Amino acid sequence: GMYLTVLALTCTVALGAASQDLQRAIDLYKAAYYVHARDLLQHLDPSALTDQQRATRADYLSRAQHAVQKQALLAPSQPLPRPDQVFRIQDDVTRTPQETYIRYPGNWAQIVRRQERYGASQRMEDKPTRQTRRQFAALVPQISFEPPVPFADAIDRIRRDSGLNIVVNWPALQQFGIPPQQEVTLPRLTNIAWRKVTELLLQQVSASIANLTQLDWAIEGSILTISTREDLSTNLTLRVYDIGDLLVPRQTVPQSTGSSLTGTPTGTGPGRTGP
Repeated sequence: GMYLTVLALTCTVALGAASQDLQRAIDLYKAAYYVHARDLLQHLDPSALTDQQRATRADYLSRAQHAVQKQALLAPSQPLPRPDQVFRIQDDVTRTPQETYIRYPGNWAQIVRRQERYGASQRMEDKPTRQTRRQFAALVPQISFEPPVPFADAIDRIRRDSGLNIVVNWPALQQFGIPPQQEVTLPRLTNIAWRKVTELLLQQVSASIANLTQLDWAIEGSILTISTREDLSTNLTLRVYDIGDLLVPRQTVPQSTGSSLTGTPTGTGPGRTGP
């Protein structure tokens, strides 16, 4: 009975370690460390896994191998991350792709100059919006709100001294109990941008209501609007950008070869494949 107990404990420990290695490999794959995920999955003993875990291992091993091959085609000269740089990603939804998936063409400088020549770089924002952003980023030599002043008076001073057209959506603020008479204070600050001064005041007001909502700002044209983030998120502007210079050009496979770019026989077909 003692031997059976020891054997059962040994099997349980082995199964737990294999499960942890499998989960780590999955985390590495989700973090876009495909080489490390593939190596870990390859060295993982399938006999120490359950049937469902073996199926999961086979699935992620296939994905990792495919991703490694694709990564090598996109950026063969990129160095692989060191194992000590690997960390677990709890929320991979917000993670941006690795740099190996962004490969600029060799003539990128000429492309940028061509865009500037035809004014392509000026289509992102109109001139009044860019001017307002520059004005908002300008430095103020010295400013202070001591003793405390009403929030509306502080905004009026920023509006007057900076020359910005500031509009405050007071009805949206008052829904969260923020009146114009809400007092704010700032110590004496020097060589600070108007944007930073405004953000410090907005953070202070948000904290005064226990961060039930966050105050923020938005610029559209020559108007700088201050309101809640919920209110500002309803006023979205749709912009369309030309990203033709970033696209991988379509490649052509001669019909006589009878194979695709991946080497899989295709028989007769149009002979064209995308990136």
